[in-house]
Amino acid sequence: MTGLALGMLLPPQYIVGLGLGGILRFISDKKYGKDFFKKKGMLMATGLMASSLIVEIFSMMFRIAV
Repeated sequence: MTGLALGMLLPPQYIVGLGLGGILRFISDKKYGKDFFKKKGMLMATGLMASSLIVEIFSMMFRIAV
C-alpha cells in the first residue's frame, strides 16, 4: 500500500529512482547476500546520493549564472 501511495503523491522522476533502487537491492541480495549491502552497498548508495546532490547544486549555479 505504501508504494501505491508514494506513486500517487510523488512525481515520476522520484518513483523511477526508487523503483530502480529496489530492483538493484533485490538483485544484489540474491547475488551477493544480505551482508553485501551492510558492508559495501550502503557506502555505494550514500556516494551516489551525495554525488547527485553535488551535481544538482552545480547545475543550479550554472542556470543562475547564465
